Amino acid sequence: MKNVFLAFALLIGGSAVAQSTGVGVGLNWSTPGLSVHQYFDDYNSAQLFVGGTYAEQLGTTSSVLYATGRYLYHFDSRSDFVPYAYGALSYMRSETDGGWIDISMTMYGIGGGAGIEWKNYDENFGVMIDLGPTAVYDNNNFILGLSIMFGVHYYIEN
Repeated sequence: MKNVFLAFALLIGGSAVAQSTGVGVGLNWSTPGLSVHQYFDDYNSAQLFVGGTYAEQLGTTSSVLYATGRYLYHFDSRSDFVPYAYGALSYMRSETDGGWIDISMTMYGIGGGAGIEWKNYDENFGVMIDLGPTAVYDNNNFILGLSIMFGVHYYIEN
């Protein structure tokens, strides 16, 4: 957990060289969490997302911790619809108190897609929806999938 806080501190500390930094909440698949999104220029950005879930059912508790960092290259766009390519590094930890599930894995992958970012109401407030194909390698498996992210960020211009 210390590494997650260190990564957030480094990303927030990197805001000195960033064009703008957004701090907000997000949803990566079905995992809610916190997000920091930095734009270094009009084409390059980095994002760190940390989230988790906790549930109790039938006397058993389960928890999931999910963290992902990604570098994004945004292609030239003249609208709110922005295509991008990305590389990502993720960590997931899932466990139950009954010991039925105890999984820890590091994943890395590449992907692409399109984001829609609305900043119509306030230049500092952004809502983004990302959807795109992804290729992930987790320990010994190669997986093709679909990446879905939703985020609400408040951006501070530097």
